[in-house]
Amino acid sequence: MNTVNINEIESKVRRVFTELNFSERRIYDIIVVVHGIVRLHEENNEQQISVDIISKHIKLYETRCESGEITKASLGAYKGMLRYIVQICETGTISENRRSSFPALPEYFEQMLTDILDNDEWTPKSRQEYYNHTRTFFRWLSEQGYIDLNCVDAKIVREYLVHCSNKMTGGSLLNTRRTLKKIWECIRKGRKSE
Repeated sequence: MNTVNINEIESKVRRVFTELNFSERRIYDIIVVVHGIVRLHEENNEQQISVDIISKHIKLYETRCESGEITKASLGAYKGMLRYIVQICETGTISENRRSSFPALPEYFEQMLTDILDNDEWTPKSRQEYYNHTRTFFRWLSEQGYIDLNCVDAKIVREYLVHCSNKMTGGSLLNTRRTLKKIWECIRKGRKSE
């Protein structure tokens, strides 16, 4: 790693994130992490960025995740921010393809997502939540090769929930399960009326 003085990290990170048009909230979140990293280096009397200190810090967060103190998603987000910080220290920037793009969903799925957003029976907040959960489920279905819900049964939904359980905590998984159940009821209603 390049020798970067810990007192220079914040300004470098802020400059890179501002140039790449990250939101102020996102910049604030990563600066909080930068402050933690700087504090750890100061506690260890280290003036240059140290991979060893960052590695020990990541292990601490992994332990907190294993104990249930933080979620897997929080751990993943934190590691991602640390990767950005390290990448900025090494190269002066971060790669432009920082956000993954998803392939387009089949038209059938896109139409169903539109129907969810247009459903007047739900509050706007519920519609958005159902839309987000359903879109993620449809992406997973597409990745698995399913292009039509007629092929999807309870076994496949359970496989998806098992897939989600590797990434989510109990509350998030429960919300996903409830949402899929609600959407599935609407789909069945729609099929009966056709």
